[in-house]
Amino acid sequence: MRFSQLLSNLSEVQAAGGLQGLSHHLAADPELLGAAALDQSGSGQLSFLEPGNALAAALDASGASAVLLPAKGDEAEALQQQASQRGQAWIALKDPRLAFAE
Repeated sequence: MRFSQLLSNLSEVQAAGGLQGLSHHLAADPELLGAAALDQSGSGQLSFLEPGNALAAALDASGASAVLLPAKGDEAEALQQQASQRGQAWIALKDPRLAFAE
């Protein structure tokens, strides 16, 4: 499943009326083959970050192709920029953990 296809299935994205109202970056719209914790993720995997983690360091250490990021918080914008620079697809959500569980 492509990252863009996954996003269309998330309830938070649907509640927002689609991607237009949410910050996101599809990068190369990676094919996702699975999911894993941020520190254990690799190419082709989806992961998430939630506020309060050692955010920037955790994202730098991750090999995930796509990440669900927090939309709010002091580091939200910096994390979005960091993921974009690393070539990761991402979307900023109110509750990344819940979206990951979906």
